[in-house]
This record gives sequence, C-alpha cells and structure tokens, in this order.
Amino acid sequence: MEGDSLLLLEEPELSLHSSIVRELPGLMWRIMSKKKRQVIISTHSPDILADQSIGAEDIFLLTPGKEGTRVQAAASQTDIMRLIQSGIPISEVVIPQTQPPLLQSFSRRICHRTPGCQ
Repeated sequence: MEGDSLLLLEEPELSLHSSIVRELPGLMWRIMSKKKRQVIISTHSPDILADQSIGAEDIFLLTPGKEGTRVQAAASQTDIMRLIQSGIPISEVVIPQTQPPLLQSFSRRICHRTPGCQ
C-alpha cells in the first residue's frame, strides 16, 4: 500500500466469499483516489464486474491467438456495446468473450474417454 506505483491484482476473487468480492471494486476505487494509484485487475468474476462504477471503457479483453494475445477495449467493440446498451449486465456480455475457443472440443474429448459420460 506504500507509494504510488502501479498495483496489479490477478484474480483477487479467488478463495473469497462473493459478499467480500463485491466489496473489492469500492476498495480499489478508494486506493486509486487516495493514493492517485493505477490499479489493474485480471478477473473472471461476475461479482466484480457487476459493480455499477465499472463501465465498458474500464474493461479490456485479452484473447489468446496464434500470433499472440490480442488486447481490445470492450468499449471499442460494437457488438459488446450494443448488448450493454440493451440492458444486459456487463459481466454477462464480456465473460463469455473470454471462453477458450477449444473448450467444447476439450469437453467432448474427455467425455468420449469416460464411460457413461454424456
């Protein structure tokens, strides 16, 4: 908490109760405003993204690809903005965007090898 350097938090929601996780954005805001400190959080938590102070301009999607990881601002994506403007919560719009592309084929391969799996 000392100093004014960049603060990076990787999935701070891990192993915490959702009622505590919902308090994290407010805590981060207080740190940012008092210390003039930039905070970057990586998360897959709908509880964090449900905070009303987090907008599409605050969210960046990191998508792995063959040429490396692509970084895109959620606010720059027309389809994402259209869904958010229609009233769908940000978490429900952006979290599915981070799903690994091979997840379904992975599940099918595991199930194929497991007797009785459907």
